[in-house]
Amino acid sequence: MTQSSLPCASAGRPRLSFERLQLVSITLSTVIAGPQIIAAFGSTSIGMIGDALFTLIYILFSVLVFLTMRAARRACALVFPYGTGKIEAIAGAILGVSFTLSGLGIGAVSLYRALDPPQPENVTGPLIVTGILVVQSAGLWLASRPLAREPSGVVKVWRRAQAIDVVGLSVTMVLVAAASMVPQLAIGDAVAGFIIAGAMLFTAYQTFHNAFWELADKALEEEVQLLILGGLAERFDDFDDILAIRTRRSGGVPIVEITLGFREGRDWAAVVAQCAAVRQSVASRVEGASVTVLPATEELVAPQPSGKAA
Repeated sequence: MTQSSLPCASAGRPRLSFERLQLVSITLSTVIAGPQIIAAFGSTSIGMIGDALFTLIYILFSVLVFLTMRAARRACALVFPYGTGKIEAIAGAILGVSFTLSGLGIGAVSLYRALDPPQPENVTGPLIVTGILVVQSAGLWLASRPLAREPSGVVKVWRRAQAIDVVGLSVTMVLVAAASMVPQLAIGDAVAGFIIAGAMLFTAYQTFHNAFWELADKALEEEVQLLILGGLAERFDDFDDILAIRTRRSGGVPIVEITLGFREGRDWAAVVAQCAAVRQSVASRVEGASVTVLPATEELVAPQPSGKAA
């Protein structure tokens, strides 16, 4: 069974679970984001301000992905016969741009402060809110472990963001707290800013990397090509010739288009049944592929001379 022929409900079970986690994450993060942003900008810590920006971008990204995936799931195969990989990749690319710009900004400010590090002040409130966010991210990351094998690039980026939150925010809290209490460790705040900037740029790189391969149409791997030939060989007696095989990977989905040749005079019902059998044979070997098998004669697929109607 191909991806486009799966029922909406059954195909969407992993995504439904992911959507619920996203909804919980968006709700909790939005409740915490307000106090976090107010407290962070009320302090003089670049590390805490970077944390607040990270949270804000993450919320906007989560809302975008949630709405996109929900709309795509409702449209299902009628509107997106080859899946919704490219829609998810576009949302991921938007996240990548946001993290890149913010990461460069936080990094530049951190570099400026590292040259003459001031001791951060009024960091108690931001540290408390950041601690709550660490607990939240750790809980969501643990809850999302069943989705670790989900092929979607967006799911992987989302889980990676939770892991970065736990590690990056924890280290940032320690550095900012130390910098606020010990004047000699004031540079720790700038170091925390560098960590947040690095986390943003790393997330942006990973997101762009996944999005590029999802957005670009590329050739199928050799082992997949061999599986397609194996499926054709299994039903070799059902057709007279192979006139064309076109394959590509688009939005993470293998697309296979096969044109089979049949001699004139063959019973049409038998030809349709044999094409369906060949399609099933290939689709059963290439997981998640969208397979199309069309019957034709050599005359139909032969190039037409210029000026002559097809």
